[in-house]
Amino acid sequence: MVKTLGRRLFLGAMAGAACRAFEGEEDAEAIYQRNDWFALRRRIGPNSPALHRAAVATAFHRVKEAENLLKPIIRAGGAPAVDASEHLINLNMRMGKFRAALQATEAGLRIRRQIAIRPLLPVA
Repeated sequence: MVKTLGRRLFLGAMAGAACRAFEGEEDAEAIYQRNDWFALRRRIGPNSPALHRAAVATAFHRVKEAENLLKPIIRAGGAPAVDASEHLINLNMRMGKFRAALQATEAGLRIRRQIAIRPLLPVA
């Protein structure tokens, strides 16, 4: 009787913990917007959006992977390309590739003009 009660309590506690974990699971996009790279790294998989995988690669200094993911996003244009260019700027600045960072900044500004997003810096 005691063993059965103990097992039931244990299984009930485990089921409750699993339900709470499932309810508290956050959307990957919300985690991305919050810039919580550790949580995003745990959340993404091989089928996750390229921008999320690129952001994690950038945050954890996986240079080749980040560049391979970011450059096609930037070439495709649109709103994700703005974020991708900012990640590429960040990566290049950390690596001391200032010319590449400048080129990524110029690409980001061109994309912002194309999709009518206010630039971060005043354009002369």
